Amino acid sequence: MKRIAAFLLLLVLMPCLAGAEKLTKTNEETGYIAVIDDGALLLDAAEYNDVMNTMMGITDYCNVGLYTYHGESRAYVGDKAEEWANKTFTGHCTLFMIDMTTRQIMLWSSSDMRKTITQAKGNIIVDNVYTYASDKEYARCAMTAFNQTLRVLKGETVSGPMKYISNALLAIVVALLLAYLLISTRHEQEVKVSLPEIITATAGMGAVIGAKKLSRKVHHSSSSGGGSHGGFGGGFSGGGGGGFSGGGSSHGF
Repeated sequence: MKRIAAFLLLLVLMPCLAGAEKLTKTNEETGYIAVIDDGALLLDAAEYNDVMNTMMGITDYCNVGLYTYHGESRAYVGDKAEEWANKTFTGHCTLFMIDMTTRQIMLWSSSDMRKTITQAKGNIIVDNVYTYASDKEYARCAMTAFNQTLRVLKGETVSGPMKYISNALLAIVVALLLAYLLISTRHEQEVKVSLPEIITATAGMGAVIGAKKLSRKVHHSSSSGGGSHGGFGGGFSGGGGGGFSGGGSSHGF
């Protein structure tokens, strides 16, 4: 009877054990590896392959990892990311971490990779993806972060919050032009209106629009995690088992 109970318990635990499995895949050309360590069990079986395929593009440049955590430690997410990186890689790495304990995501890179994946670019990436974590779309969150990281490694541009400000300014310019064209074509009116007068009249409205667009993007604070970016830096250290260090960008969700 005890054997049957133990067998049934094993069957119940098998999905959990499978979900927590650390998966590793090697890029045969570069020798770099991609590692998924889903300790928080955020991915289902169907998502592992999609996430891994997305990560493999980064192995053309360095080692890459996805690390999820849900334990007792409330240490800073950057400390956890660095500790995991030192256990998993030998250098030249970048990883995306989802910390369910502190409700933080982080894009962390070894110091040598930080020359390309800079603090500013990391801030843009985590700011672009943290809402997916808030919506519990963890696979989408990670894959989007990896896709944008790959674009950075390729030297491409990743757009961030400034695009919303640019859109607001563009909307103001278009509104000014439309207003000027509308008024100038109303020949039946005898009142002459100049473009400077229109600009003056609509400047206040434009400022309000721009302020609303900006505040919508930069106000991320919440009781669950906070919305400010976190930085974590360090230099390379070697010899005597010192391992390596790095830094990155974090964001609450």
